[in-house]
Amino acid sequence: YVLPMICNSSPTSRCCCFGIEVDGTLTAWILKYLDGPLGMLFVEENHRRKGYAKALVLHVMDFLKAENIKINCSNSDGNNNKQLHAQTFAYIVDDNEASEKLFYDLGWQRFSSADWVGFTSTS
Repeated sequence: YVLPMICNSSPTSRCCCFGIEVDGTLTAWILKYLDGPLGMLFVEENHRRKGYAKALVLHVMDFLKAENIKINCSNSDGNNNKQLHAQTFAYIVDDNEASEKLFYDLGWQRFSSADWVGFTSTS
């Protein structure tokens, strides 16, 4: 499900993936799902703490603003100058403190929790 979504996405589609390449290798990425939320923010371990995740989230926020998708978040100085739509949110796995801090530092707020359910075939 996810790989075809990444490979067939473009910035003009409702679903898209933004990434950073280093020496021709994809090293960081984030997805915008078909129904609007962000997820799968990931940076390869040997490229962490270089600002790639922050750069990606800021880029996606600019993309959303350019698409007139509004978000409600405050920037670090407390001014509410960014507007994100209520449907725009990011999936962050519980206890992923680095990701939680990144989004918090960029003005996002936690508003809900989700439970994930997985199924495996018994046959």
